[in-house]
Amino acid sequence: MALRLAALARLHRDRKQPCPTHDQAVRALLAKLRKAHAKDGVTENKKAALDAARMGRLLATCDATPQGVRDRALLAFGFATGGRRRSEIADAAFAQLASASDGYRFRLGHSKTNQSGKARPDDAKPVVGEAARALGAWLELLDDQGIAREGKIFRRVLKGGHIAGPLTPAAVRLIVQRRCAAAGLDEGEFSAHSLRAGFLTEAGKRGMPINEAMAMSGHTSVATAVGYMRTEELARSGVARLLD
Repeated sequence: MALRLAALARLHRDRKQPCPTHDQAVRALLAKLRKAHAKDGVTENKKAALDAARMGRLLATCDATPQGVRDRALLAFGFATGGRRRSEIADAAFAQLASASDGYRFRLGHSKTNQSGKARPDDAKPVVGEAARALGAWLELLDDQGIAREGKIFRRVLKGGHIAGPLTPAAVRLIVQRRCAAAGLDEGEFSAHSLRAGFLTEAGKRGMPINEAMAMSGHTSVATAVGYMRTEELARSGVARLLD
């Protein structure tokens, strides 16, 4: 059901139409359905999180080929900017990207939680450190092939290493899963959403303030963010080891 709803929401976003899945009546109905499924013992099939350790394994599979450079930049960008959704990665455009003394700044526009695309204080996402280096290498590759820095940032790579048109959200998911398989992970357990889950999971492991993590991820629901972060915090806490 979640996949069908996501597809429906994407279709309406692409057509610049109000999304019915955000209607309060629809949300209330879905909440009742989830409760009914929970009573029957049916739980949501969530994909595993790509935390920093797993991300390191994925990035290690990215070589110096155009595809490897592209994938490294895409994965690092998607994770480091708050765990961006696959649609946000595919839609990321040069018009949203600006250079900074420590890397880049990416201004998030239209998204699941910002249907109007209006500018908000937390929309500017820093791209620094490893993510900035990976993105810079991809931009240099675009320059080398004579591709102007306009339109979408992440592009298809054809046979022979030639860079072509923009990626689709589905292509972003396949890139994540292919890199998981190359890293020795079960690709069926991961999806593009694993970047988003992994960002908050890692923030929880490192004890990052929830308000800072949410400012990066763009989550508007504290409960959702806490669901990822709190589990890792509790795992490190003494309350989880009262029998030890």
